[in-house]
Amino acid sequence: MTFDETTICYPKSYSPNTSFMDSILAPIKGELNDSAGQQLVYIPALRIKNKVPEYSLSHANDYNPKVMHDVNGIIYPLSTIDINGLIDNAWNIHQEIENPVIYKDPKTDFFKVFTFKKEMGPWHLVKSAPVKNSNKKKAKDWYIGFCGKLAGSYNCKVNVVYKDIVYNYSLNEHNVSLHKQVEAALLEEIKSWENACPES
Repeated sequence: MTFDETTICYPKSYSPNTSFMDSILAPIKGELNDSAGQQLVYIPALRIKNKVPEYSLSHANDYNPKVMHDVNGIIYPLSTIDINGLIDNAWNIHQEIENPVIYKDPKTDFFKVFTFKKEMGPWHLVKSAPVKNSNKKKAKDWYIGFCGKLAGSYNCKVNVVYKDIVYNYSLNEHNVSLHKQVEAALLEEIKSWENACPES
């Protein structure tokens, strides 16, 4: 598949034949521009663990004895997605909410920045608490992801960018401390997909 100017060829097994996106987009299928496509991509947990030995393969939650920590997400063309919107929202939270709920997650030492006035709903996961003077420059890798609760834990939507590709994927609580290592593994994976394409 080609996303803007970048073409990748990943294993067919990484994209199911049908997806929740197909059913969501079905009513407007005739109105969609295929050239601005997006693709659902699953990467097996073991594939990540082979590159990141500390990666947790699975855990038990409130409803299932084991849940595999496959990396799943959607690939977008970089030209069609605003990757800075959530980052700016978290950094400017003091301008949006008076006395926002911000605290350090004791399990990861990262900070949770909630999007509502109370500790409810989704939150941003960042490396340091946003400051009231948001004109101050933030570190390039300050923002980690946009998170929400799951059964007995949580997961975060994280972006990794390679050339013209944005892969927005889920990273569970058990592996969120390894986000930089997982990002490096995914960049290596996507680069291998680009190299796998036959020369035209």
